[in-house]
Amino acid sequence: LLKGVVSVLIGAWLFYMAAGSSGKEFPILEMVAYGKYIAGVFCMLGHMFPLYFHFKGGKGVVTAAALMIVEDYRVFFVVIAFFIIVFLITRIISISTLCAAFLLAPCTFLSSWFLDYLPYINSAAANGGELLYSASYPLGVTIGSLGIGVILFVMHTSNIKRLLKGEEKKLTIKK
Repeated sequence: LLKGVVSVLIGAWLFYMAAGSSGKEFPILEMVAYGKYIAGVFCMLGHMFPLYFHFKGGKGVVTAAALMIVEDYRVFFVVIAFFIIVFLITRIISISTLCAAFLLAPCTFLSSWFLDYLPYINSAAANGGELLYSASYPLGVTIGSLGIGVILFVMHTSNIKRLLKGEEKKLTIKK
């Protein structure tokens, strides 16, 4: 989790510096969000295909969670709550993960559109504020989160096959 958080923060800082030091006007918060997604996806790929372990690593779920905590905590809380509810019902981690991955892009779109972009546009129009988001921001972050969801689905193909066959094991607590 920590490597995901650190890499996403570094990505945010690098894109913030690049957007701020260029002579052009870039939407600052939008560029920071893109930096977070790019760094987070590369951290996920590094976790899933580590060089020193012959490209055999984890499935990237915790690293994706770290990305979402730093990128948009509101989306993280909705997705993790959904994960917990599905897990409590099914007792199967993989189906909970897949359901949460499926929910990631729609939640990201709704959050970025209704909680970031629209309030900014309304307040910027009234105040003549600086450029923080462009109209493409909700689409850009939704595509980024959709990519993360697709990566998680691809990494869980063996689990999906077991789920379809009814062979995926439930998590039980031994007494």
